[in-house]
Amino acid sequence: FAQDPTGERQTAREFVRHAIAIGAILLDPESGFTLNSGRKSPYFFKADLFNTGQSMGLLADAYAAVLYPHLDVGVRTVVYGPPYKGTLLAPAIVAALWNEYGVDAGFASSRKEAKDHGDGGVMLGHELAGAAVHFADDVISSGKSIEEAIALVRSRGGQPSGCIIALDRQERAREGSLSGSAMFLQKYGIPVRSAATRDDVIAVLEEDGSAIPLGPATLPAILAYRDQYGV
Repeated sequence: FAQDPTGERQTAREFVRHAIAIGAILLDPESGFTLNSGRKSPYFFKADLFNTGQSMGLLADAYAAVLYPHLDVGVRTVVYGPPYKGTLLAPAIVAALWNEYGVDAGFASSRKEAKDHGDGGVMLGHELAGAAVHFADDVISSGKSIEEAIALVRSRGGQPSGCIIALDRQERAREGSLSGSAMFLQKYGIPVRSAATRDDVIAVLEEDGSAIPLGPATLPAILAYRDQYGV
């Protein structure tokens, strides 16, 4: 597949613009938002606000744009969405891959508890055996849930090949000098790619900030935050 970094970033920034417009990316240069790390960030991402056809379509297009260049044309691709947010994301992403790039990928998810009637089992969607499997979620998962998902995929004969998330904050984790994405790669050997990044947020504020409420004030706050915590 041919790579198109310019198109990928354009799609990412359209996603960021829409996210700001619907309040899924919140801006507050004064009080900020307290993160799990305890840091005060001038911006915050709320993935649950992508809850309409238009919003999900733009989000899925951004996921597909960053995933497409990394697909192997000779191997079946399956996008696996861990329950529950990933269960909604996976079919939207493969629909975008088909509509935008003509790639007929499969999608799969699983139940948190095995179904005890009907067809039974825990799996939903496409089989994983022999497939290159890309995990799809809103944020970088860690700990027990992602370890269980990786183990499930491998037990079904799938090959974990990547993880795609909505927004990479591109900042150091609470401990150490690595970002969350780099730590995930180091721990699991699986690369993380994102529909958009902090740098895309900065680019949108540089281009459109004057027309965005709190945009002109938030841009310098994000730049200062990047200088303090960024990677």
